Amino acid sequence: MPRSEVAGLLGLGDRQARRVTSELLRQGVLTSQTPKSPLHLAIPSACAASWMPGLFPERG
Repeated sequence: MPRSEVAGLLGLGDRQARRVTSELLRQGVLTSQTPKSPLHLAIPSACAASWMPGLFPERG
């Protein structure tokens, strides 16, 4: 997703959208090859089971 679309997608102003984007990048929810390249959704392994229950087998 182009970074320029984040504010509209979230219904936020540009500054707040940048803060949200930065935090999601920090947490590994979004990835990007460079600070200006498009964003890609990532699914951190710690979140996979709660985001998509039943999709991934439980480790045990």
